[in-house]
Amino acid sequence: EEDDDLQVLHSSGELFIYIKRSLLQCKEVDTGETMVLLARAFGETLIKYAEQLHKHVAAMAQRNKQLPAKDELACGYVINTCEYCGDTTEQLQASVAKHLDASLAESVTYASVGDAFDQALNAGLTAVVASCLLKLEAAMGPLARTRWGELESVGDQSS
Repeated sequence: EEDDDLQVLHSSGELFIYIKRSLLQCKEVDTGETMVLLARAFGETLIKYAEQLHKHVAAMAQRNKQLPAKDELACGYVINTCEYCGDTTEQLQASVAKHLDASLAESVTYASVGDAFDQALNAGLTAVVASCLLKLEAAMGPLARTRWGELESVGDQSS
């Protein structure tokens, strides 16, 4: 599922390739209402994809507040994928507008798609940051509880 070169989920690239092919095929047939309906279907599909990414991150975070390394990596892939999809969705909107009849160009917007990817991205970031904070607390907690004022001397070498 992962593309190591791009550090995004491979399925995102496949989805946009499919969308691009469909867009190119449709523009040969119709640049009017059919293209608008297809463009809206693209938006709905992308929102569902973003929701699936969000659910995946939420499930990992629910299982473990302190994520194992493999889940932190998976969250990183989701974060990168959401960023990639958000950027690519902006390009898709411009491409759709270019292929639509001029009178219909503004009838298709992907703002809600971008919002959906932003929400999934934020969930991924939140899960990773929360996990890191828990790991940091586990490592630094004993230092914070040390009564430094009661130590007779402090040296520069560990014991």
